[in-house]
Amino acid sequence: MPETTTIIMLAFASIMLIIISSWCYNAYKLKLSNDNNNNGSQVLALKNNDKIIVIKGAGYDDIENAVQQFSLKYDIDAATLRINKVAVSATTITFPFDIAFDRFCFLVNYLYYPEHIIYSADIKAWAMLSKVDEWADVQLAGKKIMIYIPPDDKEYDNVFMTTTDNEGYKMTFSESRPSPLSAGNFPLYQQQGQL
Repeated sequence: MPETTTIIMLAFASIMLIIISSWCYNAYKLKLSNDNNNNGSQVLALKNNDKIIVIKGAGYDDIENAVQQFSLKYDIDAATLRINKVAVSATTITFPFDIAFDRFCFLVNYLYYPEHIIYSADIKAWAMLSKVDEWADVQLAGKKIMIYIPPDDKEYDNVFMTTTDNEGYKMTFSESRPSPLSAGNFPLYQQQGQL
C-alpha cells in the first residue's frame, strides 16, 4: 500500500510539473509574439534631446548600481538611458529616449546621494529647459542650464542650477518653482566636459 501511495504522489507531481511547464512556455510564447508584433507592448522612439550627466571620481560599477537602484525606486526602465565609461574615473549618462525634467533632476540628486553606495564624485548635468518641463519658469524656458549639488549641501532634497547667462537657482523638490540665488553664491556656468 505505501508503494501505491508513492506512485500516485509521483504521478500527481509529474502531471502538475507538465501543466506548469506548459503554462510557462505558452506565456513566454505569447510575450514573444506580442513583442514581435508590437501588440500590447510599448515601442520606444528615440527623442532628440541634450540631457547629459557627467560623473567624475566614482567607479563605473558604482554608477551602474546607483542607476539600477534609482530605476527601481522611480519605476524607470534603465534600458532607456545609456551609461558610458569615458575615462578611468569618468562616466556619462545620456538619454536617447529622453527623460522628464523632474526625473532628470531626481537622478542627479540620487547619484550624489546614492543609497548603500559610497563614493565621492563631482557630478554635473546639462539640459535645455522647455516650457513644458515641470519646474521651468517662463524666464528659464529655452535656456541651457548646468545642474549640480554643492559639496556643502546639507538639505539633500534639491538640485542647483546655473544658466548660460550665469543666473543661479535652487530647486527644492518640495516646491514647484526654482528660487533665485544671490550673485556669487553659485558656480559660473561651465560647458559640458569642463569639470
